[in-house]
Amino acid sequence: NPSLVFSSFPSNFDPVINKVYGLVSSLFDVMDDKFTIAIESVAGGKLFNVVVDTDETTKKLIKGGTLKKRVTFIALNRVTPYSLNNKVIEKAQDLVGKDKVWPAISLLQYDEHLQPAIEFVFGGTLICVGASEAKRLAYDKSIGCRCVTLDGDIFESSGILTGGSRPTHNLLLKKQQELNLMKKKIGTLIENEGKMKSIISKLDEKHESFNKISKIIEEKQYDLKLVQSKLKSSNRFQIQDEIAKLKRDLAESKAEENKLIDLIKKEHESRADLEEKSNDEASYKKELLEKYETN
Repeated sequence: NPSLVFSSFPSNFDPVINKVYGLVSSLFDVMDDKFTIAIESVAGGKLFNVVVDTDETTKKLIKGGTLKKRVTFIALNRVTPYSLNNKVIEKAQDLVGKDKVWPAISLLQYDEHLQPAIEFVFGGTLICVGASEAKRLAYDKSIGCRCVTLDGDIFESSGILTGGSRPTHNLLLKKQQELNLMKKKIGTLIENEGKMKSIISKLDEKHESFNKISKIIEEKQYDLKLVQSKLKSSNRFQIQDEIAKLKRDLAESKAEENKLIDLIKKEHESRADLEEKSNDEASYKKELLEKYETN
């Protein structure tokens, strides 16, 4: 939480452009509690370093911000990450067993964009199950890296050993992990609350639409009952009479049609008869003219 470090931000500081990610201790989760003591020993004072995006952000904060205390910044664009060579890791596992040594960084969960800072703090260290494994690997020239036991004892390749008893009930990192877990749970609750509000809003809209449709259906059902009532009381016999009248009119029209057909047929027959007679008269006149000319 940046507020733990800064009383205020400078006036030219834009949190959208200038990113302050927070203390190193708040930027990762330990995947298994049994490694918490070792991980805290690996990081040491770097747990209190503040991770930012660029050195420009660092300059703005140092010059214009109000720092509550002296702070070391890790700028992601400037920090030199360090990670153990895969061959070194494989060699170490061959020497003491895969189930007795782990790269410290492999035991952490963190956001990918923070990897340079996480590698800077944890990348060069091996976690060992006990002192004999840590001592063997730290002093082996083919390994030659810092090794930390599950109890937090540190073996440097230079021969320096840092260890001793420590109060496990008051570990900073353990409390930070608990805080991180609480934040995640709160975030999940807030997210679920937002989803529930969205669902309730949609249900309210559907309920309103249902009420409108129900009202329309009720109105239509009422109108239908009115129509049915009118049909039963008054229109039934009227409709039957109209149907009977239509049938009579249809029969009469059909009879008239038949009469017209008969008349047209007779007219055609008369016309054909007249044409035949006319042709006969023409032939008779022609015959008389021919006889007259002969005489």
